[in-house]
Amino acid sequence: VSLTGMNGEWLAELPKLGANVRFEVSGFVRKSGVEFIEDETTREFVEAVWCEILNIEHVGSHDAFLDVGGDSLRVTELIVMLEDHFRIDLPLMEFYEAATISRQSALIESLIGEP
Repeated sequence: VSLTGMNGEWLAELPKLGANVRFEVSGFVRKSGVEFIEDETTREFVEAVWCEILNIEHVGSHDAFLDVGGDSLRVTELIVMLEDHFRIDLPLMEFYEAATISRQSALIESLIGEP
């Protein structure tokens, strides 16, 4: 998928994306400020969104969202951004139970049918 030179409505045109999708991007930044990175995986994207929402530089794959500064409003923002990006519906309770980047990435991949 190449997003170079596109803006605005590109997201609506994308198919559901999985863990093995690779991006070819040149200077593209979403409204949220999360920049797509070449060869980005589901886990890497989830981590980037966490860092953007929590305004931190790094978070571990096994850190719990609420333990590193997340709250219910930020969870809502996180879910919206991930649902928009992957074009899925994230069940709120399952998402809360999958409190780490690692577990949220696995949940997303299971919802989009990736191994």
